Amino acid sequence: MSRVIHNAILVPCHLTSGRILVQDRRGHRPPPWGFFGGGIEVGETPVQALLRETREELGVQLAEEVVHDEGAVTGMIRDLAFTLHVFSWPFDGDLSVFTLGEGAGMELVTPEEMLRRVEPGGPDAYVTRQAQAFLRRLGASSVSR
Repeated sequence: MSRVIHNAILVPCHLTSGRILVQDRRGHRPPPWGFFGGGIEVGETPVQALLRETREELGVQLAEEVVHDEGAVTGMIRDLAFTLHVFSWPFDGDLSVFTLGEGAGMELVTPEEMLRRVEPGGPDAYVTRQAQAFLRRLGASSVSR
């Protein structure tokens, strides 16, 4: 029997450093490192779910106009079928605006660092590559070419 998830994911991107904000999920739920976001509830659009999850997990109320829809990916890894709606958000790097609502912590990392923390070929690897492409398009200063 397969598990199925249909999630909205936020990737806060600090353009000056070329880093992304990721969630330390150790002790909360696997995988150990991931992105902020979660399930899309019945009647919600992906962006509505994203804004709700951002409030719940980071304590920040974002407007729809400040997030960028990076598209959706579907796939299967072992017994997990997934659809992830990925959104990026360029932010100024000030972590004090966040109030962590889930997980053990958060950290600003380069996309390359995140790729070493996630399962190759898994959904979080895809999301990391999407963030890397977003940072490159916006000319972030420290993104590997």
